[in-house]
Amino acid sequence: MDNAITKKVQNRICKRKQRGIYDTIPEEPDANELFAIQKCAVYLYRVLDIYQGLDTDFIRLLEWVLRDDIGEFIKYLISVLDPVKHEALITDAQDVLTNVTDNYDIAHLVDRIFRDWHKKDLYTLKQVTKNLLLKTADNPVGKGKSDIEKKVYSLRRMFKLSSDEQEFYTLIFIISSYRLPEDFFNDTLHCYSYSSRRCLAQMLNINQSELNKVLEGTLSRIGVIKIEKNTIAVDDEFINTSADVFKKGLFAKVPDCPLPLDAHLIPQETTNHILNLLKAKPEKTATHLLLHGAAGTGKSSYARGIVRELGIPAYAVLTGDKNTSSQRRAGIIACLNMTNSSGVGSIIIVDESDNLLNTQNSWMSRGETQDKGFLNHLLEQPGVRMLWICNRLDEVEESVLRRFAFVLQFKPFNQKQRITLWHTVLTQNNCQHFLTGEDIEKLARQYTVSTGIVDLAVKKALELHPSSKDEFYNALILGIKSHQTVLNGGRMPQKGKDSIEESYSLEGLNIQGDINALINQVEAYDRYLKNFKDNQTMRIGMNILFWGLPGTGKSETSRYIAQHLKRELITKRGSDIINPFVGMTEKNISDAFSKAEGEGAVLVIDEVDTFLSSRDRAVRTWEVSSVNEFLTQMERFRGILICTTNRLEDLDAASIRRFNFKLGFNYLSSEGNIIFYNRLLATLIKTPVDDDAMKELKGISDLAPGDFRVVRDRHMLIPIQQITHDRLVSALQEEVKMKHMHSKEKTVGFKWNQ
Repeated sequence: MDNAITKKVQNRICKRKQRGIYDTIPEEPDANELFAIQKCAVYLYRVLDIYQGLDTDFIRLLEWVLRDDIGEFIKYLISVLDPVKHEALITDAQDVLTNVTDNYDIAHLVDRIFRDWHKKDLYTLKQVTKNLLLKTADNPVGKGKSDIEKKVYSLRRMFKLSSDEQEFYTLIFIISSYRLPEDFFNDTLHCYSYSSRRCLAQMLNINQSELNKVLEGTLSRIGVIKIEKNTIAVDDEFINTSADVFKKGLFAKVPDCPLPLDAHLIPQETTNHILNLLKAKPEKTATHLLLHGAAGTGKSSYARGIVRELGIPAYAVLTGDKNTSSQRRAGIIACLNMTNSSGVGSIIIVDESDNLLNTQNSWMSRGETQDKGFLNHLLEQPGVRMLWICNRLDEVEESVLRRFAFVLQFKPFNQKQRITLWHTVLTQNNCQHFLTGEDIEKLARQYTVSTGIVDLAVKKALELHPSSKDEFYNALILGIKSHQTVLNGGRMPQKGKDSIEESYSLEGLNIQGDINALINQVEAYDRYLKNFKDNQTMRIGMNILFWGLPGTGKSETSRYIAQHLKRELITKRGSDIINPFVGMTEKNISDAFSKAEGEGAVLVIDEVDTFLSSRDRAVRTWEVSSVNEFLTQMERFRGILICTTNRLEDLDAASIRRFNFKLGFNYLSSEGNIIFYNRLLATLIKTPVDDDAMKELKGISDLAPGDFRVVRDRHMLIPIQQITHDRLVSALQEEVKMKHMHSKEKTVGFKWNQ
């Protein structure tokens, strides 16, 4: 055929609407499509050496790739046909070439030709096809780089991809972005199938070993590809997101921290050591620091304060929408490659790193398979400085933990520390005059919020330019409550089970034993705990037993002691600890003691006879083992333990001697009746107590503080004009009568000698 026919074919092909990721393709292909065409020409050229047939998907892709030269391919096809035998077929082919049938399906035409094709000519046809593909591959694609090339280059720089990894990413990008390459390379050749690695290696011009290295390398670590059920799965986010946007989702500069380092109540010696560790970029080693502890304890703001103090460029690895391990690994690799190459280098902060560090049972807990090799390699990579922040370490491998240069635990602030925190923040914001010491103690007692929340609430209250202390205080409370509501799932936290009434005191209780001596001892022990050094070998515990009748003030006195010492309170009951599975009760006992000691809290075990019942009466082995575990923990515990019981005689004999103090609680005396009546009930009535009611009240025996609380709660919502002192006293008498009816005059738990 002459050049005129070929030119017409070229014009028709240029106008043909090709299939790609869009329904229509512009008449003139853009730079991205030209680049994809050129790469597909190379892939087809290579795959022809092992591909046995030329099916419809191949021809459609070939038509897209050859474009202007598809006429040369068709001309060769019909040149070897018998003009007489295949006259109609040749006529149809010429119609296509002369643009008579613009919508004619070339793949369908080729399929018709192949029905009568001589297999002996297939080799020659492949050679002709390869020559045409080679011509397309060698054609320049225009000036400048396409967006695809720019993205590939950017990712290569971010992740230091090898040339093989770069070529593989280019291939999967083109297959994922254009429909015709996907139809042939993926649907026909199944190149994403793990069993078709020979074909994939052929397309990339590498051997099987090199391909395996690519599939197990950086692209897998950062989540571009995953091997799932013997199939190579591609993450669309790496394909559809531009390089700049993708980079912005991986890491960013660390925001400034408004709080100075001394606001975090970390010993200055510790802070200085951390600053010295991070001051210079190490040449032969890595410097990794781990900050761990409960959420809201100031780890993140402390880390930002550290890098601000150092003045070294610092970047935070972002969590992204999914916060997957692969995404975090991608952020770390990209951040190191792009920010740590200079002489000064950078410091990288990885917040919320639990899913990276807690590798044990990661598949069971989060459905993720962790790359432990990547983690260990990173922790030993010379020149790296990183601050890792996580909430828990229970599933971190020992091999990982030992690679950290320093580990700092952030414990929840106790009440005293929160008081100090409030004073520090108020002083730094120059607004300490707005709150009294009593106000600060109340805030520290009621709101267990973090350093950052306190600082922000104070700053926002000041921005409202309050004209009085009340305005400042109200604005402050609103800010604090809003944060607590958000952190509690949209509901304001209720007053806890371990809280105590603000007006509570020990006055009026009927206690067998010297309660004042006990208070003096726990104050002395509190000072001992504050001055305790980790290198001290002697472990002294303060174990206290409160025994007596129900409702006589044992639990409330425990809460009072914790509040008096400004320590947090951890209360455990049988339902919190007893577990039907073997060994779990013992574990829960151990965890309760460990948590209390770690947080410096007062540990209260209500109804301790549940755990310390006499082993002589034990029927099952676990009943003995739980008692043994409890006794062992009591001996090892360095902290304040308060146990309460209504059944003193049921306690194991060996446990009694382990308590430093044993105080009994009995029903109130006549004077105690008056004290608790004035404290809890008299405030419900405006008029004072008359003499008859007072006499009646003094004469009631067997009243407990709990009885006054029950009567008060029952009358709280009754209109004040309907309440009289006689009515309240009668209600107290009814409570005593009910107790007598229930107990049938039997002593409960012990014999009290008056």
